[in-house]
Amino acid sequence: MAVTTEEDLKQRLLTLPLEEDPSLLLIHESGDHMFVAFRSDSAVVIFRPVARDKRHLSVSVNPGFKPSSDADYVEFMVGGTATPIPKDRCIPRATGVEVALHYFSRAALPKTVHWVEG
Repeated sequence: MAVTTEEDLKQRLLTLPLEEDPSLLLIHESGDHMFVAFRSDSAVVIFRPVARDKRHLSVSVNPGFKPSSDADYVEFMVGGTATPIPKDRCIPRATGVEVALHYFSRAALPKTVHWVEG
């Protein structure tokens, strides 16, 4: 589904958690893209630049966190597949919506959250 306005995207993001596959891919005209997925009151946001020499970034609530066991991961449904995500990347749903809206309207990553590589 294509969204053309910030309000369209906001409505899509607010209803997305109710879907069987609550994930969305925003593709910028540059080729950069942002992936957003929801699980109950949490979200995960991953930014993937088109430039091959740049690593992808994720929003983190604890940038120093290093997963050491299976308990350090949370499963999100991504494309119909349960995908383990490090628990520090599980951010509040409202923050995920704000980050996606910021990227959509400004074509830039917000500086109000912590970004980590990987």
